[in-house]
Amino acid sequence: MKSITIDIINENAILLLQDLELLKLIRIRKEKAGQKDGTDWGRYKGAMSKQPIGEVDQQLNELRNEWKKKVIAPSLICNLQLGNGRYYQ
Repeated sequence: MKSITIDIINENAILLLQDLELLKLIRIRKEKAGQKDGTDWGRYKGAMSKQPIGEVDQQLNELRNEWKKKVIAPSLICNLQLGNGRYYQ
C-alpha cells in the first residue's frame, strides 16, 4: 500500500475522494491538528527556559569558539599513514 499527501484545491475533490473511499479504492485519513509531519512537539514543551537574546547569543558564540579550538588545522596534518602502508601528505 502506498501513501500520498494531497492538497485540496476545489471542495468538489473531497466528494470525489469520498466516492472512491466508498468503492473501497482508497482510504482517507485526516491528520490531527498540529501534527502534519508526525512530530510530537508536546514532548519538547518546557525543554528550554526563556532567556534574554543576548544570553543565548553569548552561549552560541562560546559553543562556536569551542568547536573552532577542536578543529585540527590542515597545516598540522602531514604524513598520515593509510591502512595499506602508504602515506598521505
